Amino acid sequence: MKFLKQSILKKRVSLNEVAQQAISKISYLSNQKTKYLSF
Repeated sequence: MKFLKQSILKKRVSLNEVAQQAISKISYLSNQKTKYLSF
């Protein structure tokens, strides 16, 4: 039972990491777009 809980927590953490990476990538891309538009 404990092992199952740990694996679920690990999965949740990895999902959070993926979401954070996606968010940072999107914000980076939008920053690049605004740089192009400001020229």
